[in-house]
Amino acid sequence: MSDKTFDLGKSTLTFQPDNILHLHMKEGQVVELEEVKRIFETINNEANGLKYRLLVTAGEKASLSQDARNYASSAESTDALVADAVVVQSYSHEMTANFFIRFNKPNRPTQLFKNREEAVEWLMSFPV
Repeated sequence: MSDKTFDLGKSTLTFQPDNILHLHMKEGQVVELEEVKRIFETINNEANGLKYRLLVTAGEKASLSQDARNYASSAESTDALVADAVVVQSYSHEMTANFFIRFNKPNRPTQLFKNREEAVEWLMSFPV
């Protein structure tokens, strides 16, 4: 399977080989609830019953609104994802991501990483 990318406005979603989805929040954007719902709708529409691993990256000063974080961590978001790896590149991203994990308590395994390679290695440990 070759990469297939969707530009959703404040973010992009790329279906990659090995059942990895790459969600990138664009620089300076606050991703709101409606966009997060579009992200998960796109995943559900494109998954075709398959399971995926989610790799999350963010541009400088990108973030999720509180409503978006609540929805993203809920059971209703999607059944197509088995785990989330979040690559943090700044202290502010790390603080936000840690807050998300501790207080929103995502319904699937979620871990933070300093680099993409370690994140992908961890994701590949989850069977799909």
